[in-house]
Order: sequence, then C-alpha cells, then structure tokens
Amino acid sequence: MLHSNDAGSMSRDRPFAAEPEDTDRAILKATYEVLGEHGYSRLSVGRIATQADLSKSSVYHFYDD
Repeated sequence: MLHSNDAGSMSRDRPFAAEPEDTDRAILKATYEVLGEHGYSRLSVGRIATQADLSKSSVYHFYDD
C-alpha cells in the first residue's frame, strides 16, 4: 500500500532506508530472507530488491563495485 508523506511523494508501508547503513542492512537482511525462503538457486537481485522494498537499480547502485 502506498502512502503520501509530508513532502508529497509516495512511500510504501515499510520506511525507505535513507541512510547508507540502513540501506546496507536492509539489503543484507533481505538477502538472508530470500535465501531462507527460496534457496541459493533462486536467489536474484530482483527478489532481494523486492524483499528490501527497493528497486533493482538501487541495489546495483549501492553495490556499484
């Protein structure tokens, strides 16, 4: 479900991880959750991004190395 915030933009039920440390934790947590649910063979950036409530491009951008 999307909600309008004070700035007028839309956000999901889960808060956006705005700080780099929060983003890193959200991605790592989502990775462990996806691994536990789907296993290594079904692990993908798309599944991780969905679980972390981020876009795939955000995950790639965060880990650009």
